[in-house]
Amino acid sequence: MPVNFGMLSSMDAMILASFAIVAVAYGIYAGRDRCIVMLVSTYVSLAVVTNTPAVSMLNRALNASANQSLQLVWFVGMFALVFFVLWKSDLLRNLGIDRGIWWESVLFSVSQVGLTVSSAMFLLPAEASSKLSPLFQQAFLSDEGRSVWLLAPIVLLFTLGRSRGWALLGGGDDE
Repeated sequence: MPVNFGMLSSMDAMILASFAIVAVAYGIYAGRDRCIVMLVSTYVSLAVVTNTPAVSMLNRALNASANQSLQLVWFVGMFALVFFVLWKSDLLRNLGIDRGIWWESVLFSVSQVGLTVSSAMFLLPAEASSKLSPLFQQAFLSDEGRSVWLLAPIVLLFTLGRSRGWALLGGGDDE
């Protein structure tokens, strides 16, 4: 279903503008490396919440299986936990030192915010997500939209992080 951007409502425009402003401001404030830690936290949290049987068993044990919004709560909680663990780990302790080039930070933050919004909207109950405008359903919930938000950060990590990654590992230009 193609989206007609000419039919953009004022509410949709305001939400899109807010999304852009928050993503850019967040990217400039946080820096590239912190955005990467947030991306990894988002991927891990989404994988755990959507694929770990323990989450379903815990929902049943708490008698909360009927509350479909609980998956979103699990996602936010898991995100906070994973972010804290990654941020305190020896492996990533020095990652936040390099803020990176401003445009890299902005690209990573837009992809991270988009991935988080897409993941959160995916975890909403169907009746809640069906109330969203067709533009947001297409951009964040459709197969194409979710694929873009899930793959864009990986493509950015590969293309923008390649030379620095090799340098950090002691590799040269010939490797």
